[in-house]
Amino acid sequence: MKQLFFMREKLPIEGNPEYDVDAIHSCSLPGISCDLCNSKWSTTGIQYPTIGCDIFTGIQSLSNLTPIAVEVFSKLLFNIRPILPQNIELLPGTEFGPLIGCITGHWNQTVWPNPWTLLLQNNCYEILSRVGFNLMGCQAQLRKPGHKNCEELTEVEVHIGCELHPSCLQSPSPIRCIKCGRLGITKPQNIILEASSIKNTFIQRIRSLPTALVVSEEFMKAIIALGIEDITFSAIEVI
Repeated sequence: MKQLFFMREKLPIEGNPEYDVDAIHSCSLPGISCDLCNSKWSTTGIQYPTIGCDIFTGIQSLSNLTPIAVEVFSKLLFNIRPILPQNIELLPGTEFGPLIGCITGHWNQTVWPNPWTLLLQNNCYEILSRVGFNLMGCQAQLRKPGHKNCEELTEVEVHIGCELHPSCLQSPSPIRCIKCGRLGITKPQNIILEASSIKNTFIQRIRSLPTALVVSEEFMKAIIALGIEDITFSAIEVI
């Protein structure tokens, strides 16, 4: 089994980056309100910036910020699934379209609007693509004060891949709601991945913890070789 690594933003010693981003993706699936487990929930971290929201024209639910019933959500998925790639996860809160908003300050090769969203300078994105990493990405539509859109940052699209190993979850093991599918887990203190769940790709998200970015050793080395200093890596246990 090849070594895998968490990829995170490396914050400066002062603790905060020298930039600020105020942006959201263009549209998203609504959250769910389940009358069986009495939960209102959505998922953070599943986002497909390369899928433009124009394909959802006429589907009002994608602009609805209020959680909807499980039955209504299921009908929504039934309507949109045929127009979307069949290999992507669609959960409550899934986001689509480019990041739209504002950016201020100074940045180097990367920008992290949040811990689960990576923006690369266009030249870094292009170099990684040329050396064999078939990245998916979309140019972020960010404005700088006094300027037109900042056209130098590309958001890297990262799909769901691996899964947590049951041994790292809290005890007793959480039970998934049979109606809405919610699995109420607490983020493990020591994350362990299930070896059989890992996809053969260089970057992926954890299904039950999609805010975490997992990369291969080859991708980590490529990032380091580019001299990108504002990303940090840590090894992950896999069993």
